[in-house]
Amino acid sequence: MPTPVVDSNCCAFFEPPSDYGCSQCDNQMGIFTCHGCCKAFCPQHAVEHRAPLKVRLDNIIVENQKLDTHIETEKHSDEYIKLKQEIDDWEEKSIEKIKQAAAEARQKLSDIDSGYGNSQIRRINDCREVLTARLKKAEANDDYHEQHLTYWEQFLEDLRQNYIRLQSNFVRIEFCTRPFIAKLLVVENAVATRFTKWCYYQKDCVQTTALRQSQYFQEENCSETLYISPCGQATEVYQPLPKPAIQSPVEVLDSNYAGALQTGEYRFCLTKDCRFIGIISKNVSQKKTPLNTPSVFGWSTTEDAIYRDGYRQFGPPNDLQPGDTVSLLISSEQQLIRLINLTRKRTHELHIDLNKCPLPWQLKIAFTSDNYE
Repeated sequence: MPTPVVDSNCCAFFEPPSDYGCSQCDNQMGIFTCHGCCKAFCPQHAVEHRAPLKVRLDNIIVENQKLDTHIETEKHSDEYIKLKQEIDDWEEKSIEKIKQAAAEARQKLSDIDSGYGNSQIRRINDCREVLTARLKKAEANDDYHEQHLTYWEQFLEDLRQNYIRLQSNFVRIEFCTRPFIAKLLVVENAVATRFTKWCYYQKDCVQTTALRQSQYFQEENCSETLYISPCGQATEVYQPLPKPAIQSPVEVLDSNYAGALQTGEYRFCLTKDCRFIGIISKNVSQKKTPLNTPSVFGWSTTEDAIYRDGYRQFGPPNDLQPGDTVSLLISSEQQLIRLINLTRKRTHELHIDLNKCPLPWQLKIAFTSDNYE
């Protein structure tokens, strides 16, 4: 019986066509596809691929458990002990000041009551001593007449009335309107929480830094839909937005500001075309809304003025220049917005009247090209 002729073409005839071969070997049976790295594996290499992932998961669990220890020991940290000691020192110094002020007040009251510290009582006593000496002299020398007696009687009555007035209203206690002890306040720093979010584009995932809101991303010359969501779950679909150009009036550095603003930090880089930065109620249309609308709150970047309650108010210098990096802190809980010039180390703060600018808020940016006021 002749030996069959076997070649590569014959071998390929008995295998179905496949574009999903194992990424680790020549085995065409790449029947397992990893959705994390988007690679196909044969049964043997699928198990090997999962082994280091289990090690990484165990490490994450261990690191997460370490956070429990960190949280438990946070209140016993050196910084906590230092701040607590500062509060105790303030309490002791304040009590000492109060005791010293009370002792000085008691001594002053005692001096006034004894006549030593009261100039009016001393003056009245001096006058009485002079009258007493004159009366003794008149009694000894018999050198007086009717007018002397009339004058002395009137003078004696005046002394009596002065003593009565001083005894009923010779001293009072007043409280200083300016306290001599500064009140100690413990203020929690408003730190914007930062997390790492992920941008999925087709089969490639690109890590990016974001704040509280999801961002939009687009590659060069690409118009496909982007899949974006935190923590590796590509569940939301967004249409891509145009990539901001360098010459745009406001260049976004950290956060997407489209839609309603959330409590957190939003950073911008100012250019010469930007004339106002602030907020407006989302209930008010952005289109052609003048800055003197009661719902507008914020700062002018071209003059030392703020806008609130529908008025432009001049005040301290805003010190906002093109090229400055500014951070807009939004706090809907405290009903305020804070603008920090990170370039010039200046901070401005505005409290928001919710009757004029109800929640939710949206970003309000005005440019020199806007043909309205």
